Amino acid sequence: MTYDTWHYHHQNQDFAALARAVPDTMMVLDHFGTPLGVGVYADRREEIFAQWKLDIVERVSNLVCSARPPRKERGTRFSPHWTQNFAEP
Repeated sequence: MTYDTWHYHHQNQDFAALARAVPDTMMVLDHFGTPLGVGVYADRREEIFAQWKLDIVERVSNLVCSARPPRKERGTRFSPHWTQNFAEP
């Protein structure tokens, strides 16, 4: 059984907790738990990106991420940080 989800950065810690609670279920995180950079989050990009990086590299044995990064229309161009090595601790 798998559970596939797409959600935003502020839900990543809850998703990791859910994954730990059901270790026999493969959890798939689509779009890397999209860090938002628009609306109420527009002025907090650096803070959001820093926390998102910590959350996204947390190791949970039954959790995998989809390969596509977030899309720019959600304000997720965190350039110059968004590189191929974005998830390195």
